[in-house]
Amino acid sequence: MGWGHMKSNQISLPDVIFAITGVLLGIFVLVQAGGMSSTSTFARVPPNIFPLIVGAGLLLIGIWLLVNALRGEKAEPAGEEDADPNAPTNYLAIVFVAVGLLIQILFINLLGFVITSSLMFAGTAQGFRPIELQKRPRAFGMDFLIGLIVSLIAYVGFTRGLGIQLPAGILPF
Repeated sequence: MGWGHMKSNQISLPDVIFAITGVLLGIFVLVQAGGMSSTSTFARVPPNIFPLIVGAGLLLIGIWLLVNALRGEKAEPAGEEDADPNAPTNYLAIVFVAVGLLIQILFINLLGFVITSSLMFAGTAQGFRPIELQKRPRAFGMDFLIGLIVSLIAYVGFTRGLGIQLPAGILPF
């Protein structure tokens, strides 16, 4: 039995899904980092070293969590968290966050960094709202506007301030 876990006779499906997601994300990051150039003209540290470290860390932690989940260990909130470990999983929250992330990944070149980041921000904010407030379109609109302001600032900072190119998409800059 590990720290922050409770031993159970049943395997927790959300814990297994979370662990598998970590394993898959670690593999994805390692594959992507492996495809990057490992030579650098400016520094002694190759540009793919940090993605490789992050990918390896995600993979190892994902495997560790998966082994624990398959042993019947269930993640429990820390004592200072105000959460009910027996509450049902809010799958709508997961959908909001996942759809926001998928929009960012699939449409960033078409719609641009600012629009897709705003949609991802709004989806994530919706996902973290209490269940009874998740279906309010007015709140989603306000979240989109906040995301728009934040992503515009980030876009200008990266493109104008740091000279890093981000996809403009449908916006005229």
